[in-house]
Amino acid sequence: FWEQVVGEEDVVLGRTLDENTRLPQGQTHPGGLLNLTSDSDGKLRHYRWYTPGPDTRPLPSLALAAYLSLREQSWEPDTMIEARGDLRVTDYDSNGVAQQRSLPQEILLDERANWQEPGPRNFVHVSPEQLRQWESEGGLPHLEGRVVLIGYVAPGSGDLGNTSLNKSVPKVNVHAVALNGLLQDAWYQAT
Repeated sequence: FWEQVVGEEDVVLGRTLDENTRLPQGQTHPGGLLNLTSDSDGKLRHYRWYTPGPDTRPLPSLALAAYLSLREQSWEPDTMIEARGDLRVTDYDSNGVAQQRSLPQEILLDERANWQEPGPRNFVHVSPEQLRQWESEGGLPHLEGRVVLIGYVAPGSGDLGNTSLNKSVPKVNVHAVALNGLLQDAWYQAT
């Protein structure tokens, strides 16, 4: 696996606050934080675009790291984080013109945002069986230009959490909802 990942510019690895990644010694790769913090009632509603790391240097969330990779940008917290904590990123309008966006440090997730409709900006769920079928049919062109988030979930185990709408949801889905919100400006902000 590591041989396939190292050197690929369009791969972003998940990491936790207490570990970098499990890459071979001396290897680095773009990564985003997997850490999620539940509200006091145990629900995952809030999502932080970045979090202070172990050395206090801010680290991007998995959704933000994937977004930056899509936009061919690197994580530069010294220039991207504004004085009041908001985040400044470059985005592109429908004509390909670069524009600056300011994002709050933390958002309220919108799980109901449109993300399973067909279209180049929307997400689809793909099962391992579908991937195997596509591969047997001659490749994976369905994944060209798409973001792929992979999570470990199996009956009785896995990385599951509670959200406002689901009692048991793969946490990788929370990152997908956040990334979708970032791509489509579909989130709520506490005032």
